[in-house]
Amino acid sequence: MPPPVVLNAALVARAHTTLAYAAFTTALVVGCAAHYKKIVKNGVAGYPHEWFPSVSAACGDWYPERNLFQILIALTAPPRVALVALQYYLHHVSQPRIAAALLTSGVVRTLACGGWVYITSSDDHDVHDVCMILYILTNIPWMAAGVLSAPKSSPLRRKRITLASVFFTTLIPLIYFFVRHKVHRIPGAYTHYALCEWGLILLDVGYDALAELEFADARLQATFSTPSSLAQPTGSTQPEKQAPTPPDSHESLVSILKKSDAEPTSPTPHSTAPRIHMLPQLFRRFHASRPTISFLADTYLAYIHWSVLTALVPTLFFFSVSHLGLAGTELSLFALLSPALLAIPVLARWARNTGGQTTLRLLGLIGVLVAAVESPGGRLLGVALGAGASVLGEAARWGACQGDQAHWEGIVLGCGMLLASLAKMNNYSNNPVWPFVNRKDTLYNKIGLGLALLAVYEAHTRHSGENDSASGISRTRASSNRSTPTKTAANRHWLFTSLPFGALLFTIHNLLGDGSTLVAWSWTGYENSVPRGPVPHIHGALTLIAQCLGLALPVLLSTSKSQSYSKPLSLLAHPAFFAPGALAMYAVYTYRGWTGYVPGLGLAAWLMALLPSVLAHTAAAAENAPTVFLGAYAVYCVFTVVSLLTVAYAFVPGGQVFRERTDV
Repeated sequence: MPPPVVLNAALVARAHTTLAYAAFTTALVVGCAAHYKKIVKNGVAGYPHEWFPSVSAACGDWYPERNLFQILIALTAPPRVALVALQYYLHHVSQPRIAAALLTSGVVRTLACGGWVYITSSDDHDVHDVCMILYILTNIPWMAAGVLSAPKSSPLRRKRITLASVFFTTLIPLIYFFVRHKVHRIPGAYTHYALCEWGLILLDVGYDALAELEFADARLQATFSTPSSLAQPTGSTQPEKQAPTPPDSHESLVSILKKSDAEPTSPTPHSTAPRIHMLPQLFRRFHASRPTISFLADTYLAYIHWSVLTALVPTLFFFSVSHLGLAGTELSLFALLSPALLAIPVLARWARNTGGQTTLRLLGLIGVLVAAVESPGGRLLGVALGAGASVLGEAARWGACQGDQAHWEGIVLGCGMLLASLAKMNNYSNNPVWPFVNRKDTLYNKIGLGLALLAVYEAHTRHSGENDSASGISRTRASSNRSTPTKTAANRHWLFTSLPFGALLFTIHNLLGDGSTLVAWSWTGYENSVPRGPVPHIHGALTLIAQCLGLALPVLLSTSKSQSYSKPLSLLAHPAFFAPGALAMYAVYTYRGWTGYVPGLGLAAWLMALLPSVLAHTAAAAENAPTVFLGAYAVYCVFTVVSLLTVAYAFVPGGQVFRERTDV
């Protein structure tokens, strides 16, 4: 007879999460690609006033996204029903009332979901809305019972409270924008409503994904076997084990749910799992130079990441200039908050393994690929998706770094930033791979995309044992002596590491993203046809040289004979190292001409020298707090929005307060 089949219940929750996210993502992507303007159009307005589709329009109005969505949702139904049944089974003895509430609300919620999925607004608008409202209402007992079923002060309970609170808080702007659309008939209001609606979808599926943690902690398993396979064979020399008796001996299949008494089997990390890669003959021939090739590939990928990240603000600012005010597209900055998804265990594990990293890097290339899209709204959507995927991938990899590897990631990121500044210097202050640069063709984008694909391929086919050597770090050094940041930063509150990293990213972007920016800060004009200070097209190169020297400092310190170069690099995190940066910033703000620009060179070197140490401290804290990178990019977004007010102060309320020079 066939042996029993044991299935970890956590896999059921993981399958539900994967299929649910795949269904909605597929519908959105296919819908925008097939007929974007049709799905953003509604009874009040169309494109360009409306630029983002609602869930109903993206999933239920047109072929083929409607059919693909319904097929994937149908595949989601079995694990969804199983998830409800497993949660009831887990709590029906210890908490019978809560278990009954979970079962009742879970069943009604599932049926309501099927109602608004398979009865679209085009089929019957009233039935669709009733099912949608019923689904939201049943989320109240479902989420409340889920919170109460979790142990007090447990991480699971805190995460459920957080997601449930954000879910129901999001209903406030959802209703507000719906009233503006339905009652006041304001163009553009439905797009804001749609963004809130998609946010509810992400939060709803994310809440259900936490069941994986609950099942894993309870070691819940499902065993499928025939009655004969449960019995001990006659004459067996193995000691007899207690086996549960099936409820009905005549049934051919018995499903037994049990809590395993054995130790849980932790999944093998992807980075240490045995893998076989078939390298191309070219890489076989030049295997000795693989570390150099890997470093160049990592640097170029850092350049692409930085290019897509910095392309988001200019892309959305097109709409702000067009409307001479806040156009609502500023909400696309929320794409940079994608590290919030790392709080979902299954997504965090996927984002850190080789396959996940490759997928996210390829998705990040959408920000370069949309150069072929003519509509500004389509480009904004593509850049937002690319930036969100790229930020998620980088945050996942940085958070998994330990010891010296985190410092090296900071050096690689700095090299990518330098490459972006150099490219802008040679292209009239335009990054050649930005998707919105006005040119007759997209030759630079095609070249940049081709090189990026080669870099992604190199990173994907890299042996796990070569990851450290490619970065110039031996595995022995990285593991033998953990750095001070790993011990101290991990115990700090996440806010104290999010603020420095987010502020540093913004400062580098704002002051060093273009070599001429510091020149502009010190510029006072001409005197007798002679410039009073440095000029951008000549002396902007000095800024780039200063950045190189600043980044060279942690590289030189890393060549120390110390067992772990984190100790020499800790000098850059010493409070005394803050003094020269503060003095340089004061001089840049206070003085003009060469007197203000020369300290700016010191500021450029100081900021780049800080980058590896700050990233290492952030990565160390991220081991225990996935919200660290979420907080860092939230700080970056806040500073970015406020910085836009320096040029928009004339038509934005309160904007004059945030002028570039408040003393003018």
